[in-house]
Amino acid sequence: VPVTMVFDDHEIHAEWRISQGWLDEMNAEPWFDEHIRAGLAAYWVFQHIGNLSPEQLAEGGLYDEVRRRDDAGDLLAKRMDTEGRQTGHSRWSFARDLGDARLVVIDSRAGRQVTPGRRELVHDEEWAWIDEQATLPSRHLLLASSVPFLLAPGLHHAEAFDEALTDGAWGSPGDFSISNSMED
Repeated sequence: VPVTMVFDDHEIHAEWRISQGWLDEMNAEPWFDEHIRAGLAAYWVFQHIGNLSPEQLAEGGLYDEVRRRDDAGDLLAKRMDTEGRQTGHSRWSFARDLGDARLVVIDSRAGRQVTPGRRELVHDEEWAWIDEQATLPSRHLLLASSVPFLLAPGLHHAEAFDEALTDGAWGSPGDFSISNSMED
């Protein structure tokens, strides 16, 4: 039985890359970068390399380099340093052929754009890769993601509203009052 996985925020850190405000707050923490590197390295070692074919593993060179070392911890930490802040095509998305079906697993976390007014779950370069993978010949196409990316406009608006609310667009949360019609 083929098994595949893509991480979401809870495998790395709760609400990872949910908003620019959250990123700014976490990037100010002295432990945060090391935390992200360790989470991504653990994911790469324990799951992601199993998502890829031997040919795909050989393409990047990292797998062979890790195998040549007695201790690849520093190498993985260095390589994962920027993997949580990706733009363009993500190293975490992958595609597999499963018999007559094609599975395209989409990273909608590490490559996420959270700049206010320019939020995107998937960058244009990543979408081009998805499109290329999805149009290869297969009898069945399976798309997988850790978030409901096909509902992205609604999800985007909900996250943008939440971000605006917490940024004080309508005052501080304590300024809200709800009238109780039963008192009238």
